Amino acid sequence: RRERRLRQQAINERVIAMQDNLAKDMAVQHELTLDALERELREQMESELAEMEKDALIKEESKLRSEYEVRLNRKIETLQEQFEIEQDIKIQEHKEQTKQQIEVELQKEHKQRLDIQKERIALEFNQHLQHRIREMEATLSEEMETRFKDLEAHELSRLEESHAAKLSEREEQLRRGIRTRLEQQLRARLKQRETRLKSEYDRRSLRLEEDIAQQIQVELESRLRQETEDLEDQMREDVELAIARRKDELRVEIENQLESRHTERLSDRKSRLREKYDITFSKAVDDISKTLKQDIETELEKRMESEYTSYRSAREAEIQNRLARFRYDRENELREQLEEQYDSKKTEWAERLELEFQSREAAARKAIMSEIDAGLRNERLTFETHLELLKEETALELEVNMEDRLEEFKQRKEEEVASQLERQLDKREEI
Repeated sequence: RRERRLRQQAINERVIAMQDNLAKDMAVQHELTLDALERELREQMESELAEMEKDALIKEESKLRSEYEVRLNRKIETLQEQFEIEQDIKIQEHKEQTKQQIEVELQKEHKQRLDIQKERIALEFNQHLQHRIREMEATLSEEMETRFKDLEAHELSRLEESHAAKLSEREEQLRRGIRTRLEQQLRARLKQRETRLKSEYDRRSLRLEEDIAQQIQVELESRLRQETEDLEDQMREDVELAIARRKDELRVEIENQLESRHTERLSDRKSRLREKYDITFSKAVDDISKTLKQDIETELEKRMESEYTSYRSAREAEIQNRLARFRYDRENELREQLEEQYDSKKTEWAERLELEFQSREAAARKAIMSEIDAGLRNERLTFETHLELLKEETALELEVNMEDRLEEFKQRKEEEVASQLERQLDKREEI
C-alpha cells in the first residue's frame, strides 16, 4: 500500500507537472495567436482604410475639379460677354465722338479757308483791276498773256511744293505712328509672354512640390512599415528565445527534482525491502510489483488521457471564446480609431484641396484678367490707330476736294474777270 501511495503520488506529481507545462504552452500559443490575429486585423484595416481614403480623395478631387471648372467656365463666359458688350459700347461711343469732332473741325477749317480765300480773291481782284485799268491801254494783251502764264507756273510750283511738303510730313507722321504702334504691340506681347511664363513656372513649381511631397510621404510610409515589421520580428524572436530558455530551465529543474526524489525513494525502498523481506521472496515481490506497476500505469495513463482530452477540449473552448471576444473588442477599437483617423485626414485633405483650388482659381483669374486686359489694350491701340488713319485720310480727301473746288472757283473767277475786262475794253474801244 505504501508503495502504491508513493507511486500514485509520483504519478500525480508528473501529471501536475505535465498539466502545468501544457497550460504554459497553451498560454504561449494563445498569446501568439492573439498577436497574429491583431497583426492580421491591423493590416486588413490599414489596407481597407488606405483604399477608402484613396477612393474618397479621388472622388472629392473629381467633384471639386468639376465644380471649379464649371464655375471658371461660367465666370469666363460672363466676363467675356461683359467685356464684349462694354467694348462694343465704348467703340460706338468713341466712333460717334470722333465723327462729331472730325466733322466740327473740318467744318471750321473749311469755313476759315473759304473766308481766307474769299478775302484773298477780293484783294487780288481789286489789285488786278486797278493795275490793269492803269496799264490797260498800253500793254493789255501782252501783260495778260505773260501774267496768266506766270501765275499758272507760280501756282503750279507752289501747289507742287506744298503737296510735296505735306506728303513728306504725312509720310514721317505715318512712319512715327507705325513705329510707336509696333513698339507698343511688341511690349504688350512681351508682357503677355512674361505673364504666361510666370504662370507656367508657378504651375510647374506647384506640380513639382506636390510630386515631391507624395514621394516623401510614400518613402516615410515604407520606412515606417519596414521598421514596424523589423521590430515585430525582433520581438517575436526575443519572445521565442525567452520561452525556449524558460522551458529548458524548467525541464532541467524538474528532471533534477525527479531524479533526486527517485533516488531517495529507491534507497528507502531498497532498505525497507531488505529489512522486511528475505532474499527468497525478493523475486516474487519484484514480479508482483512489476505487474502492479504495469496495471497502475495503464490505469493512470487511461485516466490521464481522459482527463487530458477533457481538459484540452474545455481549455480550447475557453480559448476560442476568449479569442472571439478579444477579436470582436479589438476589431471595434481598431475600427473606431481608424474611423477617427480617417475623419481627421479627410477634413485635412478637404481643407488642403480647398486652399489649393482657391489659389489655383485666383491664379487662373489673374491670368484671365491679364489676358483680357492685354487683348483690350491691343484692340484699343488698333482702333485708335485705325481711327487716326481714317481721320487723316478723310482730312486729306477733304483738303484735296477743297483745293479742287478752290481751283475751280479761281478759274471761274478769272474767266469772269477776263470776260469783264474784255467787255470793258470793247466798250472803251467803241467809245
